[in-house]
Amino acid sequence: MKQATRDEAPVLHGNVDPWTPEAVALLGTKPDQAIANKLGITYRQVYKKRQELNISASRSRDPNHEWTQEQIALLGTNTDIEIANKLAKSRVIVTNKRIKLNIPPFVKSNCVPAVIPAEIVEQFGKVPDHQLAVLTGYAQTTIQKHRIKLGIEACGPKTLPVEANALLGTVPDIELARRYGVSASAIGLRRRNLGIGTSPAPKAKKLPEAAIAQLGKRPDTEIALEFGFMPYLVLQTRKDMGIPAYSKVTWTDETLSLLGTQPDAAIATLLGTNLSTVRQKRLKLGIKALRPRYVMTPEILAQVGTASDSEIARRFGVSSTTIGNYRRGLATLK
Repeated sequence: MKQATRDEAPVLHGNVDPWTPEAVALLGTKPDQAIANKLGITYRQVYKKRQELNISASRSRDPNHEWTQEQIALLGTNTDIEIANKLAKSRVIVTNKRIKLNIPPFVKSNCVPAVIPAEIVEQFGKVPDHQLAVLTGYAQTTIQKHRIKLGIEACGPKTLPVEANALLGTVPDIELARRYGVSASAIGLRRRNLGIGTSPAPKAKKLPEAAIAQLGKRPDTEIALEFGFMPYLVLQTRKDMGIPAYSKVTWTDETLSLLGTQPDAAIATLLGTNLSTVRQKRLKLGIKALRPRYVMTPEILAQVGTASDSEIARRFGVSSTTIGNYRRGLATLK
């Protein structure tokens, strides 16, 4: 009978002692999790045996060239420990790689909403589950379960075409990412592998005089839309010039009496103005913000999971963090 070599250590189960000379020889040569996977035992058993024999842990740093595109595509689609088990790598290596590539962790959900809006369902299979989760406020597991239930295949990872190499380093990575439908980290990885530096910093844009004349007289978003600029540029320019934000609210004794009695966002919605206007007025008058620890009601709780956290928050004048905590089971109704 052919004996198992060091790289072909037998998989052992049950009460059989896994620590054959061949199995012991693996200790310290690979991550404990990889050895546990090969031998069919737990990570704890490997760790304990290595400690008993005073064998140092493997210090492999897992260079980038050892990661294939298929392996990278798995990051964030399941928990780091599950992916580590599948790839025979340590959980730390998988986590570090995911963080390095700016890939959000896979989040498990304690509850599944009964209904997902049709506009979100339409994006199933077109947008990766983790990106859709970030955009909508639903947990990734919720998105994944509903997609699978509907029989929709997951959005496969897109690759950057070869012809795009000519553009690397000439425009920002994020712009190329949007153009080709890939992640900015994928653009950066391709660029670095080809020894191409980052694109030159773009020249700072300036608002034309006609747009500047409108600052504070109209909402920043309207000005940005009309003149074709990002809203942030309009906002920053207005702040740099010391121009207060546009507000159609008229501050009377009645409206001023609302400050501090409800969340700023709720007052802004009630008065038909923006959050910044309410907050600045309250701070100017030295009024403390209302910060209720629990603002959830049965009415609001019934809506959790039926729309995105931010949408429910805007609807009821509470923070999206509060909604998210209840959805994930991190808070209870009191």
